Amino acid sequence: ATVLEGYSNTNFGSTSDMWAGYDEYLSPYGRTARSLIQFDVSTIPFGTTISNASLRVFLVYSWDFPSTSRTITTYRPNSTWSESIVTWNNHPSPVESYGSASVTHLSWGWYSFDVTNLVQGWVNNSIPNYGIMLRGSEQSGYDSSVRGFSTREGDYTPELVVTYSGSTLLPGTGPGGENSLDREHAIPIIEAMTGESTNWANSCQGFLQQQVTIKCLSYR
Repeated sequence: ATVLEGYSNTNFGSTSDMWAGYDEYLSPYGRTARSLIQFDVSTIPFGTTISNASLRVFLVYSWDFPSTSRTITTYRPNSTWSESIVTWNNHPSPVESYGSASVTHLSWGWYSFDVTNLVQGWVNNSIPNYGIMLRGSEQSGYDSSVRGFSTREGDYTPELVVTYSGSTLLPGTGPGGENSLDREHAIPIIEAMTGESTNWANSCQGFLQQQVTIKCLSYR
């Protein structure tokens, strides 16, 4: 959800775009803007290796003075938050940065941020899953810029695209050496976006490379 310094006690948890940056000019959204996004990665088996994880967001709004490209950076928030009540005054603090992207003024489209290490920590339970924070340039004075990305209420829902691999039990390699597929012990291939375990491995034991696209739960 977007939190705005200029509206420190106002919740913006149901808007169609989420903002990051600093805007000293546009009323009423002046001053610093940050955004929060939440994803559920529980469908990814514990202990798997995350090969790549990318946050994908779609640029739908841009304000810049002077007009230029700006760096948007992902951060790990330090505490839980709720989309329906989070405000500037109670939003979590950023504690560690991850991937960045250069977002060009008025260049609409998808932008990707590398959050592989963060998602690996979520899956290993070494980092609590408090979601992802987006921050832009937060300079005051005559260098203002804001980038706005579509939210779940907009036309382009933010995505977390995760590629991972892990050991799996396949036919002929069940705990009892059985030759038939043992669905109780085999690890399923997760169907993208639904989390349903529908596609099962059907060859020898080994490692499977899988990719799942996870739609955001809460953001801004």
